[in-house]
Amino acid sequence: MASKKRKRNRAGAGAGAATGTGTGLTDLNNKRQKVSGDFRNKDPPVKQALLTKYYPDVLSLRDYLLSKLPVSSKVRKKKLLSVGRKTSANTEDLVGRGGGGGGDDGDDDDNDDNDDGNDEDRVLGNFLDGTLIGVSSNNGLSQEDRLKEWNSFSQRGDTSVSTIANSSSTDVYSQSEIVDFAIWLLFSKSKSSNGRLQHLLCQGYRKDISSHSVHRDENLRASIPGINSIYPNSHVTAMKAWPWPHVLALLGKAGERVMCDLILDCGIFLKLENTNGSYYQLSGQPLGEIPTITVAKIHAKFPETYETEINFVRNRMLYAKAALNAQGEVQFGLRHIHIFNRFSCQDDDDPSISLSRRRPQEKYHQNSNVDHRETVQPFKDYTLREEEIDSKYPEEKAIKIPKRLRGKAKDLVRKLQILHSRCSYNKLLEHYCPNQKNQNGNTAASQEEPSSNLTSFETQSSDQGYSPTITPSSMPSIPARKPNLMDHATPAAHVSAFCQPALASLKLKMFEEVKLEEAQQILASRALGFSQLRLIPKESGVRPIMNLRRRAVQKGSKHMLGASINSVLTPIHNVLTHEKKNNLTRLGSTLFSVGDLYQKVKSFKASLNASTRPLFFAKVDVQAAFDTIPQAAVIKLMKTIPSESEYRFARHVEIKPTEAYATDPNAPNKPIRRWKSNAKPLHHLDNFDEDLENDIAIGKKNTIFVENIVNQIRDTNSLLQLLAQHISLNMVKIGKKFYRQKEGIPQGSVLSSLLCNYFYADLEAKHLSFLQSGESLLLRLIDDFLLITLNPIHAKRFLQIMHDGVPEYGVGVNPDKTLTNFEVTINGKKVKRVVGEKMFPYCGNLVDMKTLNIARDRDRRKDFVIEDSLTVEYSRIPGKTFHRKVLNSLTLQTHPMYLDTTHNSLATVHKNIHSSFTESAIKMMAYIKCLPIKKKPKGGLVIKTVGDLLELGWCLSRRRGKARAKHAEGKDDRYAGYKCEVSKREMRRLGLSAFLEILRKRQSGYVGVVKWLEGELGEYEKGKGKGKEKEKEKLSDGK
Repeated sequence: MASKKRKRNRAGAGAGAATGTGTGLTDLNNKRQKVSGDFRNKDPPVKQALLTKYYPDVLSLRDYLLSKLPVSSKVRKKKLLSVGRKTSANTEDLVGRGGGGGGDDGDDDDNDDNDDGNDEDRVLGNFLDGTLIGVSSNNGLSQEDRLKEWNSFSQRGDTSVSTIANSSSTDVYSQSEIVDFAIWLLFSKSKSSNGRLQHLLCQGYRKDISSHSVHRDENLRASIPGINSIYPNSHVTAMKAWPWPHVLALLGKAGERVMCDLILDCGIFLKLENTNGSYYQLSGQPLGEIPTITVAKIHAKFPETYETEINFVRNRMLYAKAALNAQGEVQFGLRHIHIFNRFSCQDDDDPSISLSRRRPQEKYHQNSNVDHRETVQPFKDYTLREEEIDSKYPEEKAIKIPKRLRGKAKDLVRKLQILHSRCSYNKLLEHYCPNQKNQNGNTAASQEEPSSNLTSFETQSSDQGYSPTITPSSMPSIPARKPNLMDHATPAAHVSAFCQPALASLKLKMFEEVKLEEAQQILASRALGFSQLRLIPKESGVRPIMNLRRRAVQKGSKHMLGASINSVLTPIHNVLTHEKKNNLTRLGSTLFSVGDLYQKVKSFKASLNASTRPLFFAKVDVQAAFDTIPQAAVIKLMKTIPSESEYRFARHVEIKPTEAYATDPNAPNKPIRRWKSNAKPLHHLDNFDEDLENDIAIGKKNTIFVENIVNQIRDTNSLLQLLAQHISLNMVKIGKKFYRQKEGIPQGSVLSSLLCNYFYADLEAKHLSFLQSGESLLLRLIDDFLLITLNPIHAKRFLQIMHDGVPEYGVGVNPDKTLTNFEVTINGKKVKRVVGEKMFPYCGNLVDMKTLNIARDRDRRKDFVIEDSLTVEYSRIPGKTFHRKVLNSLTLQTHPMYLDTTHNSLATVHKNIHSSFTESAIKMMAYIKCLPIKKKPKGGLVIKTVGDLLELGWCLSRRRGKARAKHAEGKDDRYAGYKCEVSKREMRRLGLSAFLEILRKRQSGYVGVVKWLEGELGEYEKGKGKGKEKEKEKLSDGK
């Protein structure tokens, strides 16, 4: 009987090994969960937030291996569970005392005593628990076919060992052979036409390739039968190296099968050390190329739909143009290419059939999916579908109307045709949107109205609003509108009237016309296309912006879109970014963001050694900086920037959860994917995981990184030629004509800021080198210069040089924007200055002219309507969206330069905190005002939001200090020495008082919130404080 039982057990184990199911992914019973629960930490956020969106099952490597072992492999399970851990009573309950019970032959050795306390064992245990496995369904061969292919590929007998101590070179060879087999099997079953696969272990390999197809940077090697390695794959090397051979050794007899399944069917994600929960993908299909999965709930009710779920293409609403007739007049109604106009009632015997084919695509088996190679919009424009329809139905008579579209549906289409043919859209518009001038008899038709009045109106300053002379006296006065972009982005006639004077001026100064034939020849000979012009209104005119992100149709194709100009320029941007990091001295006083002001001012203050000498401030603004930079000079300068003759360009994908997930893990979460690239020297030897830990992953939280294995190599000369083309031959299409930008560099280019920074840094080195003494600090954000110095002579000399201009750099200063804190006259004109105890303004901040304390400049926006700066979301979850928006409003205002008590005085920090909470309160009330009545938050939600905001302010002041101090130990020392000495009690009191001040003025509907704020603040003023339990009770009961 005993022998029969052992045979049955062996048969069961063999069946499990053959099918690959074992206990199965869903059969991890309560006993194993009990064992692992004592040792395993909480699941990392990326598992729930990201990986479960792409894989139906996500397990740790240890759990996955346990699930793949046969039922009878109790000894192997025991060994796998004990790696890196001490054997516990729970383990004994699972595997049975003594290890008996019908295990397979390879598991019945008693020689299983390992030293669990050694370092290698502990590291291996952490690797098994920290590595995540995304399990997908087996879409390839069955387990029996895989076994046959493996036996044919390996050409050797089975070998297995059950302990780490017994692993030897045989195991290393076996692991290497398994990886090679997996690559060979993936290629042999692939139907790829170009011999390439996306699988991370297959990148860098090609099938049936000749030496003539190998690029100059690739090396042809044959390591796998029929497969050639043309590029080194570090992921393949990692899969063959430690600790994978040891993992294979633990699996024993079933190891080869389990390892093959792991490589072929799963994604492997390794944890990055010293990062905030980030991972990188080692094997599997690239996560950036996998579609997210949708899980349908069984017997679930169909969700109710709302109007807010309708998606409109924002680009088509804001940038649509009116249809014009042959005389250039606006044509009302549907466009002439609309299906109703192309298929009228008299066109054929049954035009409703042609119309119905353009409606439900799935009924006629037409494509309704969006091909992003043809459009960048969320939805495709289906106005013209003849090409697709003709390809599917070449014979008109062969079409049959689906049953669902017969009868009433067909009659409805016919009725729409008739109503459209009878409708006068022009009269309809005049009825519902009457033209006041037509009603008073001033003009016959709005289309015949002369454009002179429009021109004079639109070219006025935006601050004047509508001119009262164009409004009849009988009409009520219309309040003046605030200046914004939408003032000139709607009616076609108004846009034309506004743009024509500005374009005429730009054509004279910045552009020169290029003949059509010459322009076509230039565009055909290069990768760069042409750009289109956008005019952004500002106080003193317009700012021309080149739209370089727009993708144009490829040459020789009707529908496929090519790369945008900015995409083509990305390698140059990567090179300049690389040189910027390695040689910051070439950029002089450049500030790459407003936040860089903090460390430079703080360091300068420390160098003064508490000096009592007065500080002299001088601020100048270069006029039209981007439009006046000499093209030849900047091209000559940029040739000196690259330090390498060739560069290697590495690309990767970063996938992270949405911001909403950070505050609410249950909120809808669609992973965000960002494609990145970096330039490296040609002989850069660091692997991707080393680059992540040293640079790329720093400061990024809960992110998965996926590398593109094959790098691209470009020589510097070709990149410089591309840069010269971009600067000197920037083609712009205005209307139907082409123009070349003859002055300046294109705004809107991905390179414009870097080019400007390098160019003005060269100006500083040659003309402002006298400011490099220790008693002066020069700052520059793009074209805004600020000088802080102890030497008034330096300040006057700086102002004189800048006001005189530097012709070789195209620099000319706007005298009206120059500002100082001392009396000075330049070229016979007195310069404006800051008087009294006011702080000096610079780039949205205020700097104290005595102590160098930093605060945010909020007075400059006091005349703006706060509602104009808000984006209101009418979502299905208005409460959660409101909560998230309010919290984000504070996050943007808590930069360390406002909270650092080692640089600012305590009173300044208190004022900064109070003003930050005040602005958040103002934005919160403005957001509530913009919401519909049914979506306005209740008092309880407002109280909860305010409480969470107060807690967030405290956490940001502490967490940012710790994180930045940690980063300061490495290369990033921008926030070294940061400290905020404001207590939690004091920060909460400042926040409560700020919200109370705002809500007292606007307490309509929120009386309960005001009472709650008064009660909380009253206890703080009495010095009593509050406990957590009482605070939570107040939050939950508040109305």
